[in-house]
Amino acid sequence: PTADDPAGLVIGQRAGSGAFLNQDDEIGVVVSRGPPPVPLPDVTGQPGGDAQAALEKAGFVVAGERRYDENVAKDLVLATEPPGGGQAPRESTVKIILSNGPAPVAVPDVAGATYDEAAAQLQAKRLAPVRKEDYSDTIEAGKVIGTDPAVGQLAPRDSEVAIIVSLGPPLVAVPNV
Repeated sequence: PTADDPAGLVIGQRAGSGAFLNQDDEIGVVVSRGPPPVPLPDVTGQPGGDAQAALEKAGFVVAGERRYDENVAKDLVLATEPPGGGQAPRESTVKIILSNGPAPVAVPDVAGATYDEAAAQLQAKRLAPVRKEDYSDTIEAGKVIGTDPAVGQLAPRDSEVAIIVSLGPPLVAVPNV
């Protein structure tokens, strides 16, 4: 039978305490199957805090895990284990899996390219290029010196990455001789 007692606990017996039995008589025991299952709310797509509150209100213990997902916004529930919509024992643990949003991407090496070429490479990685300029003694004017964040660094999807374009060598003041 189901009971609020933990599963596997003996909750009763036949041939009660103090009864006299013959040597080969059997004693029947009643073992709990644990609390009866209750409806498990489907919280997929909800904000993490709302999902946790709904599950706790339904009588569950909540544990969390995070994963990157290309389509589900950060902090929304991707899924639960066990899945919502069914039933689970009251006070059992339900794992909510929250989205971290899209995985960050490594900034590509665009040094030596033109701004337009570099911007196209960043946009292909779902990064937002922003033009900045600086002087360089070694990189010709109009070519990319580097990026900020630097090459290989991980940047969140859709975040800004500065493309630093060379203005050529710095100008110097010529004295009047």
